[in-house]
Amino acid sequence: MVKKILKRLIATILLATGALHSARQTSLAETSSLPKSIDSLYEQAYDYFQGTHEYDKAIATFEEILRRDPHHLQAMKYLAVIHDWEGRPDTALEFYNRLLAIDPRHAEALSGRASILSKLKRYQEAIADHNAAIEIDPTLGSSFNNRGMTYASLGDYPRALQDLDKAVSLWPDEVYFRANRAYIYVFLGRIQEAFADCKRATALHASHTPIYLARGLAFLRSGDARQALADLDVAISSDSDNSTARYGRALAKRKLGDDSGAEDDTRAALKNNPDVAARFAGW
Repeated sequence: MVKKILKRLIATILLATGALHSARQTSLAETSSLPKSIDSLYEQAYDYFQGTHEYDKAIATFEEILRRDPHHLQAMKYLAVIHDWEGRPDTALEFYNRLLAIDPRHAEALSGRASILSKLKRYQEAIADHNAAIEIDPTLGSSFNNRGMTYASLGDYPRALQDLDKAVSLWPDEVYFRANRAYIYVFLGRIQEAFADCKRATALHASHTPIYLARGLAFLRSGDARQALADLDVAISSDSDNSTARYGRALAKRKLGDDSGAEDDTRAALKNNPDVAARFAGW
């Protein structure tokens, strides 16, 4: 009897341990079979990332690749990208640092890390990484785009425009670059050019959130508060922490007589970025 009880107890412990192990496997456990080669595993991970947008499965599969091959640079890069997209900049930074420790001249990783550093408001470090990426690969449009937006964060819109012009010249059909240049045009007071870039960006990808931000600000600066409010509502629905969109919407609401709503948005904007009001001086 005692032996039977012990056997049952051991079996229960093993089952519990197995369940915990299974839980840790998350998305990989859901796959029907694990590919045997790293190449086929990478194809599966990339499909989760780019094809089906199942990011939890992509993370688990890329991590399995790194377990098998700790020097797999592409797996590190995409893990950094996904963690960045999902709001984990510190984790993304770890993967970029790990990649660059192996290959210090990896231009995409330098550009990606620079974007993370900019989000963390480490602007000078970000610009240094952007400069290094551009020196290594002067055809990488994303490096010019990202450096331009870093300059915009510092309030240097003329230099930002130079970089966005270069980015658009390299990749003219990249919606991000068009939307970001429109944003820069707004702060330079070049409203018609901002609308033109927004129109082109909309033709490329109508639902892209930065288009609504740039166009909303363009409407606001041109005096159409109602259209500005409509676009900025869409931008904020996708990115509620965007201090520029919040402050712009506050100005639109105030013009439309919604003082209470304007105060709410102003508080939210200043909480996320105490310096945001300076961007709108003279509006």
